This record gives sequence, C-alpha cells and structure tokens, in this order.
Amino acid sequence: MNSNNELDFQVSDLKSKITSLFDKFKTLQTSMNLIMDIVSSNPEYNITKNKLELLVNLSQSLNSSNNINDFFEIKALAYDVEKMIFDLEHIIEVSEPEVPEIIVPEIRTALLEDTKTTLVGSLKDIVDPEIRLNSVEYKLYKETASGDNEILHISLPESMFRIDFNFREHGTFYFIATYYYDGANEVIQSNTIKSNNITVQLVDKEIPTVCCAALTAFENTPKGLLTKITDKDSAITEVIYTLKNTNNTSIETIINNNPFDHVQFTKVNEGNYFFNCNCKYNIGSRTGEILLNSNIISIKGNTTEPEPGPNPDPTPDPNPTPSKKWPRGIFAPFVDAARDDVNSKFALADKSKITGVQFYNLGFITADSNKNPAWAGNINLPGNKGTNAGLMQDIERLRSMGGDVCISFGGLNGPYLNEVITDIQDLKNKYKSIINNWNLNRVDFDMEHNRTSGSETCEENKRNHSAIKLLQDELKSEGRYVGFWFTLPVMPYGLNQNELLLLDDAIKKGVEIEGVNIMAMCYGGAYAGNMAEQSISAMTNLHSQLKNLYNNHGVIKTDDELWSMIGICPEIGINDTGAFNTFFLEDVSPVINFCKTKNVGMITFWSANRDKANNGSEVNGPDSTGLAQEELAFTKAFQIYNSTNADVAPLVFSTDSGIYNGTPVWHESMSYPNSNTRVYYNGKYYTNGWYVSAWNQPPSSNEAWKEATL
Repeated sequence: MNSNNELDFQVSDLKSKITSLFDKFKTLQTSMNLIMDIVSSNPEYNITKNKLELLVNLSQSLNSSNNINDFFEIKALAYDVEKMIFDLEHIIEVSEPEVPEIIVPEIRTALLEDTKTTLVGSLKDIVDPEIRLNSVEYKLYKETASGDNEILHISLPESMFRIDFNFREHGTFYFIATYYYDGANEVIQSNTIKSNNITVQLVDKEIPTVCCAALTAFENTPKGLLTKITDKDSAITEVIYTLKNTNNTSIETIINNNPFDHVQFTKVNEGNYFFNCNCKYNIGSRTGEILLNSNIISIKGNTTEPEPGPNPDPTPDPNPTPSKKWPRGIFAPFVDAARDDVNSKFALADKSKITGVQFYNLGFITADSNKNPAWAGNINLPGNKGTNAGLMQDIERLRSMGGDVCISFGGLNGPYLNEVITDIQDLKNKYKSIINNWNLNRVDFDMEHNRTSGSETCEENKRNHSAIKLLQDELKSEGRYVGFWFTLPVMPYGLNQNELLLLDDAIKKGVEIEGVNIMAMCYGGAYAGNMAEQSISAMTNLHSQLKNLYNNHGVIKTDDELWSMIGICPEIGINDTGAFNTFFLEDVSPVINFCKTKNVGMITFWSANRDKANNGSEVNGPDSTGLAQEELAFTKAFQIYNSTNADVAPLVFSTDSGIYNGTPVWHESMSYPNSNTRVYYNGKYYTNGWYVSAWNQPPSSNEAWKEATL
C-alpha cells in the first residue's frame, strides 16, 4: 500500500461496494420470488448467495491494518460476487413473465327516469370484459336552494344495474353511482358516475272521500265500517277507529290501512256506543284527514223477553198476494220504516192521499241478535214484537187504493242477514219468510258493506247471491214473480270496483237482476257541484258498466233493456256529507226530463221522512232536508214521473181500506179472524159471524157478513 491514507480510502470504497452489492441482491430476491421455479434450479443463485454472505462477514473486520493480501482477496471476491449478481440479473430479465394489462371496467351512462309512480335509475353502456365489477352504490339527491340533499343511499350487488328508488315527489333529482371493481393485485378500486337531472311535477292524487261511518252489533260485539268510499288512487294510508261510550270515554282503538275492511271491536258491556274515525290520506303535495263519527248503538244485557220468530209482525198469510210485477218508469221514494215511534211514524196511505204516490221502498230489514230478520235488527221495536201491526195495516190501505211497497234488506247499518247466517238454505228461507209475510212483489238489497277478496267480491256477498238464486228458482217453480233489485253506492263516474265485483258475482251465479238502483248522494267535497248533472252522469256511466258486465258473461242486452234496469236515488236536500252536496228542488226537473228520454226504470230518493223543513233551519237530519220548503215538496215534484206514465195507474182513494167514521174499511187482502168485527163497505156497515180469510168475497155477497147499523 502506498500510504495509510490511500489504504483507508480503498478499504472504505470496498466496503461501500460490498454494501451496494448486498442491497442489489436483496432487490433481486424480490424479483426472484416471481420466478422462483427458474432461479431455484440455477446453482449460481446459491453460490452467489453464499459468497455474498462470506463477503459481508469479511468486510466487517476489514480495515487498513489488515494484511495487504487479505485486502486484495476480499476485493477479488467482491468483483467475483458482482459478476455473479450481474449474471443473475440477466437470468431474471429473460425469465420474468410478462404481466398482462388490467382492463379497468367503465360505466359510461347513468340514466334517471320518472315512471309517473316512482323514480328509477339505471346504468348503461357498461364495459367490463373481465367481469371485474362487484357492487354498485346509489345515492339519490334532491336539488334545493340551500344545496343538494341526499334522499336515499342503496348498495346493490353487481347484477343490479337498475334500481327502483320507490320514491317520487315534487322537485329536481339526480343520482350518483359508485361502482366497485377488482383492480391490480386484487385490490378493490372504484369510480363514480353522475346521472342526468330530472324534474318531477307531481299531479296530485284525487282527494278521497268517505261519507258515512256505521256501527252495528251482533251478540254484544260492535262492528265498525266505512261506506260510500271513493279512493281511486289509494290515497288513504291509515284509518284509526276509536270506540267510545256516550260519555266520550275511549274504550278501544284499532288502526287499519284498508278503509274497506270491517273492524271488529271486542265485546262490551251494556250501554250506548259509537266510534269516531280518522282517515289519513296523502295525495302527493299534501296530507290530510277525514274525520267521521258513527251512529250510536245500544248494547243490551240479557233479557227475559221471549225470543221472536222470523219477523213476527205480521202473521204469515196462508194465501199470499198474487204476484204483480211493478210497471217500468215509476217514482217510489224510500221510507225509513224502522222508525216506528209515535213522533216519526210515516203514514203511507195518508201521505199518498196528499201526493198521489203509488209506490214506496221501505227500509231496512237486518238481523236481530237471534239472526232473524227484523226492522233495523232491533227486537225491541214495537213492529218487531207483534204488539203493533200498524205498518201492515198502512200497507194494506195503500194496496187497497192500487199502490204497493218494496221492502229493502241491508242499508247503512247492520248486521245484514247474509253477514250472520252462513247456511245458504237458511238464508234463503229467511228472505222468503219476508216475501210471504208481507205479500211482496219486489224486494231490494241495499248493499253498503261491500268488500273485495282479491279480484272477487267478499264471501258474504257470494253467499247472498247463492241464496237469492235458490229463492228465485223456488219462486219460479211456484209460478210467482218477485222482482229483485240492488241499491248500491255510486259516484258521478259510475260504480266503484267493490260494487262492480258484487254485480259480476251475482250475474255469474245466475241471479236475475230486475234493476240496479244507485245512491247518487254523499259524494264529498271533491264533487261539490250540480247534483242533477252528477245524477245524470252516474246513470249514464252505470249504463255502460252494466253493458260491459253482461257482455263479459256472454249476455247481450239492448240499450233499452239496460235503461229499464236503472234506478236513481238522490238524497234530497243537504246530504250527510255537508252542504257542498245538496240536491235542490230545482234539480228535480232535469233528472225527470233525462229519465223520461231513456224511460229509466225507477226514480227514488232518501227519504220521504225527510221531505220537510226543520222549522226553517238549514240543519238536515232524519226528519228534515235542511232547506226552506213546504212539506212533501220533493215528493210532489217527483210524482210527475208517475202521473205522466200511462203504465202507472192513479190511486183510487175511494177504495181506501182505512177507517170510515171510526170503522175499518173492508179490504180483500185483510183477514178477519174474530167474529163480530165491524167493517165499512160501499156505504154500509157489516159484522162477521165467523173467521173470514183474505181474498174472500166482499161483505155484500158473502154470507159470513151481515149488515149492521151504525
């Protein structure tokens, strides 16, 4: 060595070189992991590794005091290792496999669409040949003046490139999709894409209407239901029923989301009850509520009174009235015949002598607690206990003058016979007992409890139609004709689905429907307007609906036949829904004029009991129209439909089988079971010597009767 300084420099340089060789070898080891099968089979790798380890160990003790020969040996070894590393680098360079290029997935289009019921997002123009996409994350945003608000955040698996947000409201919206994919070395990576903006201008759903809340009872169990419901857009979201007593104490609350369902409360103790109802709705731009109170019902405790048989007033006549089909094109108002207390009794014959009305519809017969037919389902009403046969006497007086009545089953309240009687034969017999006992030529089914089961009417209605079909077949085999009508809720646009399905099932069962009477009333605030025009609209739409129903069952009816089947029933004066639905006296003429042009089967109204003012007040109710009017003004106005119909004979007042100077007037339809009964006939008085049945010879030519003095 020339000098110590020079040797120190060379030793330091050699150590640096050895350190560099060591680092380079470590780098090679990383690359060699990729091609280990090639390198491990090459002996140079292990020789180089061993020599490098020896070289590192020798260099740790290398300094300028070492023998010069040691220095050159170490230096020679370093050059040898350097060459071997160079050779290994060459092996790796030629042996290293080519890493394929990863194709990054790409989604080029994000589309937001408004289906008019919901917002739907979709991802399109997707490039992913290696199927690296594994999930998509959607975020729906709404633009506002204060910034964009996140509305929804949904993560979906890779196949879900379409998302239904199940959301729609006013505003401008877009979504951002973040899609995740497998990148290099299986590392998850992501990209985002923003959709188009879309502005939603909501057209509000139609405001629903619910006109009536009814509470019925069977075996001390109250049942609540809503009727006259219009909810074409399913805007009603929740219905809250609260049963209360007359002290306004809440007894039970039931929450339901289907306004068409019946609600069964639990059994209660004796007392008076009603329910209030809160129907919540959402029409899009706003929410609202419909608040209703039901009627009050009385729940009775156990009674020791004898249980009546099927409609004990009157006693069945062994010789029922011969069948007599009502003429087409009649006016026959409804009478609330169940209200037979002294103050509200409606005297049919006496009123007809004032108005000339020949026909009436009497409502309503429902089921009593023993499942028997009874007026208003109340066994405690005098007419249902057999202690007051006044209604039958009144009907016979009307018939003696040439008039007649139709009795209606059902109505707003209940329970209906077909709701509590499950045996079809038994139900048929109960209906027939009413037809026979009251000598009926026409019956009506006022069905306001209509529900659906899937795409069909409810089981109670199906059962009813089966019983009616059996009854019609039986009457036909006896040579008797009885007309069967349905009275149904309606809207100006026609029948709702519940009522259409009811008629569809009746037609399918083979029921011979003489007519369909529609309740053109209680439309709600959404249909405030001219009720004469709305009645005409309802009839016109019903005509089309009936044609379609019969066509669907392969039954072809002419337009004229269909018009003969239609009845129209407004509620005179202020309707139960409020003054925005009011049928005025001036609405009578347009309805009559239209009905004359079509020869519509029947005009009626609810109800003759109400055809008067309530001391001049504007409050309507069961005894008033709420209008300033003369008593019976609507009845007299509608009677023009009868008086101008050549097929409708006027009443003959002189044949009234009522009272003459305190003596009953004889009539052929009346039975006289007790001897020495005094009657008046053709200007003379008679008494009978024995039982005289109905449809016997008059006193002047019947030996059972003897002329008597006053």
